[in-house]
Amino acid sequence: MAVPYQTKQFKDISLSFKKHPVTKDILVLKDNDAIKKSVINIIRTSIGDRFYQSALGTRVGDLLFSLNTDDYNQSLLKREMSTALQNWEPRVKVERIDTSFANDSNSVGSVEVIVNYEIIGQPNIPQEIQFVLEN
Repeated sequence: MAVPYQTKQFKDISLSFKKHPVTKDILVLKDNDAIKKSVINIIRTSIGDRFYQSALGTRVGDLLFSLNTDDYNQSLLKREMSTALQNWEPRVKVERIDTSFANDSNSVGSVEVIVNYEIIGQPNIPQEIQFVLEN
């Protein structure tokens, strides 16, 4: 008899701290939503911003000020994000990070980021997050 494949389940509290309308508990993010929010929060957190975890975060904010269109600076940005996720989000395996500069003239210093990853402990279904970093 084949054993059914069991996947891990993940839960994080919502950082909006809104209450559930019925139970009055803080809202909970589950599975993919919890991990997506965690990935974005880690990348957007600057090193030293979190009390008691001062090493958590990235230098992405600092790098955005010095960015221009050359490949070297984009590779620094990608490496910084990949290292932070490897160190601080053990639930994911980063497959690829793509960055591109926003084409809009009003968004100077904006970088579009696409993170492709797999969730460890779940079937190998590729996940993708797309967001914009601004300085």
